Amino acid sequence: MARFVETMHMFAIHHYLTGAQLVQLLQLLPEAASEERVELCSCFWARLADRPKTWSDVMRCLTKEQQVMLAQRLGYANVFDALRPAMHYRLRMWRADDHQIAWRLHRMALTAQHECFVNFSIDGVLKKIAQSANLWSVMRGSAAENQTPTVTLGFDFCWEDAQQPHWAAVTIQAAWRAYLTRKANAVPLTARHLRWAAAVARQLRGLLAVTKMTWC
Repeated sequence: MARFVETMHMFAIHHYLTGAQLVQLLQLLPEAASEERVELCSCFWARLADRPKTWSDVMRCLTKEQQVMLAQRLGYANVFDALRPAMHYRLRMWRADDHQIAWRLHRMALTAQHECFVNFSIDGVLKKIAQSANLWSVMRGSAAENQTPTVTLGFDFCWEDAQQPHWAAVTIQAAWRAYLTRKANAVPLTARHLRWAAAVARQLRGLLAVTKMTWC
């Protein structure tokens, strides 16, 4: 297997693959070969011709532990797909990128009618949680806003790919209502508000690009 991965490293220098082809290569390796499967995905991450559309397929071809290994190696911000976020997560909340992904998943969950966080744990201990606005404080380990969280979150995030247009509409409505509320109450925008608005704008651009043909 080591020889196979070494050969793929050499192949990746001068060639590109599609997501479907990478999935086929992964299926050649035993499911238990975690190091080799993660290494294979790592070496082709930058050489995937259709990565924005198919990377989630690659992630879902891995076991939960392999998903964590790969995401922590490449960075959750680099593997996160806001259109197809369903997978296993282990987020180290003291890391800025992991913290941002947790925030985005939390905001998405607030728009859902189903349970999004399954097998939720903090520092390896399973917790029963309520999917509400107060969940964010729990996800931060009850750390104050001016403090860096020290907890590690583990969970399976459940989100159907078919919910993309619905979530886009709900997100637009939520952002607009929040804007009108701040305007009516003259609440000054904080740095956190601006970061959230920028994140929503990026997500909406991606969602509109995907759903453009359906909406027109």
